[in-house]
Amino acid sequence: MPTFLRSATTNADGDTVTQADSVTGTESAKVQLALTNGKVAQLTTRTDNDTGVITSTAHGLSASDFVSFFWTNPDGSEGCRMNMDITGVTTDTLTVDLGQGDNLPANLTNGVVGLVASRVVAWDGTANGMIGFSASLGNRRGSVTAQAVGTLIGLAGTDLIKHLKTQSPGYTWLSGVDGAFAFTGNILMVTAALGDTQAAGVATIKRLDT
Repeated sequence: MPTFLRSATTNADGDTVTQADSVTGTESAKVQLALTNGKVAQLTTRTDNDTGVITSTAHGLSASDFVSFFWTNPDGSEGCRMNMDITGVTTDTLTVDLGQGDNLPANLTNGVVGLVASRVVAWDGTANGMIGFSASLGNRRGSVTAQAVGTLIGLAGTDLIKHLKTQSPGYTWLSGVDGAFAFTGNILMVTAALGDTQAAGVATIKRLDT
């Protein structure tokens, strides 16, 4: 039977402590999303917390796309505004709106803009037997969401939103181990974007049912 296992090892003043948690079900599903590498960018107009203009030379994106914007704050922490709608486009600029996650940073903040890939799915939520959920970008920075609606509209709602920070091992939710999942209804769409400029990549997203 399929099992989701999460383990962590800590060195506590010379002593190694390993903790492992797992859940086992009877049915699992997986999707993989092909991701393009992020592009160097700068927030060149900040209208409000979720609206502005991002400049990225010859970005190649269109008004039908959605993007996530990634940056590093002055204190070294990492921020991300994900799944923003492109409402205007020129060769080198993107006017963006809405989205989820952190408020946009100060104007003229440098960062990376990543194209959002999405997939419509029909996965049971926790109300219908989901006991495990995982998402990985191969230890790379990026964004991942699971949505209770099947349309990528850039609006915050009852969604799972995760900013996977630099060298993140990914995200795993285990029923009975972690708190409640972000929502109880079925998962109708999953999304992901890369937050670095290294190369193209793949998002691997899975769910486990009883």
